[in-house]
Amino acid sequence: MTSDTEKRQLVENKFSVLKRKFSGDLKARIFAIQKKEISGKMIVCNLHRFLQFLAIEVFYRANFYTVKLLNPCLMETTLSDRN
Repeated sequence: MTSDTEKRQLVENKFSVLKRKFSGDLKARIFAIQKKEISGKMIVCNLHRFLQFLAIEVFYRANFYTVKLLNPCLMETTLSDRN
């Protein structure tokens, strides 16, 4: 279980990322619309992070393994490296 200070640090970090990537300025003047604008920025930030994960982890790994399987020389060197 995380402590309160660790949770606060995670929240502060998330807001820092939001401000850096999607600007810290709010265009709306009414408080309720400001909350909606922040929620929208958080959704976009989460989608951006998910797409980065998808592009890096899933597609990179898939490409890496297919290259190894297609090239038998790479497969032999990786098997000998494990021992």
